[in-house]
Order: sequence, then structure tokens, then C-alpha cells
Amino acid sequence: MKSNDRFVDDRKLSLPDIMHRFKTMTTKRYVDGVKNSGWERFNKKLWQRSYWERIIKNERHLKRVRAYIEANPRREYYDNKTNGDKKGTYETFY
Repeated sequence: MKSNDRFVDDRKLSLPDIMHRFKTMTTKRYVDGVKNSGWERFNKKLWQRSYWERIIKNERHLKRVRAYIEANPRREYYDNKTNGDKKGTYETFY
């Protein structure tokens, strides 16, 4: 990357730094799109407050993580319909 690129400097960034910058930049772009380009407004939070860092240990673990990510929207729907009963949460997959 060029030294004059925004958000780039000589120090090494940690994963939390990268996530913070990513969330900040994408949220700003979304807000600009709502204001200037007629994008649909989303009245909830765009990003969850935190995230889980995980090292993928092997192929089996990778498959389980992928399955979790694929099923997540269905779990969200189910949790909302059952008043927050958290069967099938992240912890049950690991």
C-alpha cells in the first residue's frame, strides 16, 4: 500500500484495530449512502458490539465454523420467535 493511503501507517495493526477500522469505514460509507444515494435506512445497529477471535485448528473445525455461519440467520429468526431462548448458540458448536 502507498504511504499516503488513508488509515495506513508503519505500525503493525492488531486484529481489534483492523476490526475497529473496518466497522468505522463501512458504517460511514453506509450513512453516506443513506444520506446521498437513497439507500434504505436500517433502524438497528449495523455491527454487534464485539466479536469472537478464533483460530481455526483443523479441517473439521473449519467445517463446523462454516456450518455455524451458514445457520446463523436461521438461529436469529428462531431466537426472535422463541423470546430469546438461546438453544443452538455459539458455545454449543465448540
